Amino acid sequence: MGTAPRQRPLDEIDMKLDEQAHKLIELKQKFTYFIITAAVAVIVFAGRFLIDYGKQNPKALSLTGAVIMLVVAATAGLAASAAALMSVHKGHLAYSAALDGRYKRIADFTETETAPIKRHKGRQVMWLTLAMWLLSLEMLLSIGFFAWLLD
Repeated sequence: MGTAPRQRPLDEIDMKLDEQAHKLIELKQKFTYFIITAAVAVIVFAGRFLIDYGKQNPKALSLTGAVIMLVVAATAGLAASAAALMSVHKGHLAYSAALDGRYKRIADFTETETAPIKRHKGRQVMWLTLAMWLLSLEMLLSIGFFAWLLD
């Protein structure tokens, strides 16, 4: 059996660190929700445009390459949203793991205690990076879709 973590009073440095951590989490979450909103907005706009444009130009709906490009772009956008949400989830897991050792100083953490925090933080960065790349792919394919359709 292990010993219980030693309790110590919160000092001003702890409070400042808590405040900074909270602001960082809020900033990451806002960025994540921006990625999700951008991804979904592109899907909705491009899909709605194709439907409206197809009513005026039925030939546009038969452009298989353009429609396939739109489907791939929408898939990339949905994948970007999923990766962004996974990033938030991993961030919450890392934050939760860090809170488990809240009353210990970082120097007092053992490698076993810091491993989950590092693992979740690393995966959070990976998922957020993937979300940004997928959003970029969605944007690129959507531009290609419009160029093909309006050519």
